[in-house]
Amino acid sequence: MITGGVPHYLKEIKKGRSVAWQIDRLCFSKNGLLKEEFDKLYASLYDKPDTHITIIRVLATKWMGVTRS
Repeated sequence: MITGGVPHYLKEIKKGRSVAWQIDRLCFSKNGLLKEEFDKLYASLYDKPDTHITIIRVLATKWMGVTRS
């Protein structure tokens, strides 16, 4: 799911390694292929992605979501 089935990303999956290891290497390591993907994705989807990114970051800090207030 983290690669969305994109062949370019799928070729980076290493046989015999755990899913956790793959995600850590691809998404969170210093030179991970998907490390900057979050910002790139939102920049490509929206003309002004800052508001959307702020909402996602706030939601990510809460276990059960947030209210409008």
